[in-house]
Amino acid sequence: MASFWLKAGKLALSFIPFGKLGSHHKKEVTQVQIGIGAGTGGSDVNAGGSVPHVALWDQDGHRIGQYKGSANGHYKAGTANDVIVKNNQNGNKKASPHYLSLVAFEHDGICVSMVAVSGNGVNWGWTGDLAKMCGNADWYPSSYILGDGTSTPSCIWIDSDHTNGIHGAGFSLHMPDFAATDGRRDQLSNNLDTNCKSAPRMTFWYDILPDDEIPFFNPPLNYTENGADKDPQKVITRQSDLYPSDPKLRKRSRHLIKRDSNLKPEHLVISDLPSHSAKEVCEDPNSLGWDFVSTVEGTYCDISAREWWYLCSDEMPTGCFDLERQEMRGNAPGHKGLQQRDILSGREFPVKSYQTSDHWVIPGQPRDGP
Repeated sequence: MASFWLKAGKLALSFIPFGKLGSHHKKEVTQVQIGIGAGTGGSDVNAGGSVPHVALWDQDGHRIGQYKGSANGHYKAGTANDVIVKNNQNGNKKASPHYLSLVAFEHDGICVSMVAVSGNGVNWGWTGDLAKMCGNADWYPSSYILGDGTSTPSCIWIDSDHTNGIHGAGFSLHMPDFAATDGRRDQLSNNLDTNCKSAPRMTFWYDILPDDEIPFFNPPLNYTENGADKDPQKVITRQSDLYPSDPKLRKRSRHLIKRDSNLKPEHLVISDLPSHSAKEVCEDPNSLGWDFVSTVEGTYCDISAREWWYLCSDEMPTGCFDLERQEMRGNAPGHKGLQQRDILSGREFPVKSYQTSDHWVIPGQPRDGP
């Protein structure tokens, strides 16, 4: 379990009070907003991924409506995308979107940072950090910046054909349970199982189809005045974190193959965002994406080798990553026979040849470096 996510600052970022989404549509529709942090995007790492399928249910598990995804339409990395779901499976009635499923379309994976829903007077939201804190989600730092620019929730990968070893084909959520309340924060700090081991609350599915039903709370949950579960033990429904524990629901063959965590070795991501850590990307075995630089932290992550190095500076002139040249800088002259290894740690220097790079900056501020 990733206990470091229980620090007050990190946990607070997971619960973002979502503002009301646009309400210019008729009442018999529900608005969904999907924030994309990254996408596999074929040869273009900025292309994002295919538009996913969306399904909504009310509090009692009655389907409200569905939105059909598309392989032709793409969600670009770092964007928020609106989906309008017609309430055409409940007799065109107003309904509160308590439950949601989001399923990847075909073979183009996406990394989801945020999902928000608005309908029938309610507004609820979820961020990828709430799945990442369970300790076994496929994740990557996100270029999607939420709200006023102070929050950059991690994104979680889904892909229907599990390319690159991505485990989840989609996920389902009980949207009211991610409200930004003091009771909810306190409950997760004391009992993370109520978030990660509750099938109706949040499940990432190895195999899920757009028309599949999902688990529901029956009867509906009761909450305390400050938003916590009245009976936390009632919401814990499985032994495993985030994914189903039933062996019949976790086909092992192609889903659990060993993978290279680097989606494109010739691509580098550089981030000036203070919430990002190259050390964390390297040290967490569940991260999946590209080699990563945190200019704030002053570190570089070789995600394939799971090793991080300091950026070169006046204090660290050798055995470091040269950000300007985008390559490792070897030992000082005179250490013959050791040029391929760091003289201090004995580690081999990674040999890289980056052809493309992204630079994530703080909104309104110039880039610091390449």
